[in-house]
Amino acid sequence: VELYAQRNSSKIEQQRKYVDKLKKDIKETDNRIKELSAEKGNAYKQYEELNSKINLRSAMIDEIRREIELIEQDTLALSESIASLEVAFNRSRAQYAEMVKQAYRMGRRNSFSTYLFSSTSLDELTRRMVYVERFAERYKEVAYTARQQRAELTAVRENLEARLVELDSVKLALEGEKQMLKSEERRAQSALNELSELEKRELNEKKRQEQEYKRANAQLEKILAENTV
Repeated sequence: VELYAQRNSSKIEQQRKYVDKLKKDIKETDNRIKELSAEKGNAYKQYEELNSKINLRSAMIDEIRREIELIEQDTLALSESIASLEVAFNRSRAQYAEMVKQAYRMGRRNSFSTYLFSSTSLDELTRRMVYVERFAERYKEVAYTARQQRAELTAVRENLEARLVELDSVKLALEGEKQMLKSEERRAQSALNELSELEKRELNEKKRQEQEYKRANAQLEKILAENTV
């Protein structure tokens, strides 16, 4: 789980760096739109910049969605880890409790010393000494394991809680970006309506040329892929 979380953390960090770059590009585009708005006769350029901003915002929303998917994968892995750790910890705790009871019962029989020296032969004494030593070692091992599991369980639970808080924050940011996108789309539509017929024709021609370029480029890539040696 730890290695998986590290890989995902690296991916999330990359996503955030790209989102930060997109935010910077959006800000720069917004500044150009403000400059164009302050001058007359720039309706066409302003509309194009608005569309660029919309494309950047849409790309950022896609990246934020991917970030959410990665965080959700983390929370699922952490939840599964918690479930596994709880089973192991409960097993160790139950084993430790049973050993405490056993030690208490033997203590009530006038301690381990009485248990040892009540042996009827040297062989029996040797066996009992080995048993007591192994019992003491096992008692320490179980106690140590239970403490370690409890500490790890606490750490993973805290990590999960932090990831869930982070997930809520990123989802909130996503909703904010989606609202801004809707506002920008309305603004772009309003700017489109203000274009002259000539500007609209020029815009449609530019879109047609871009679509033809994309189709030609896709066809070229297909031909190259089919003829790769």
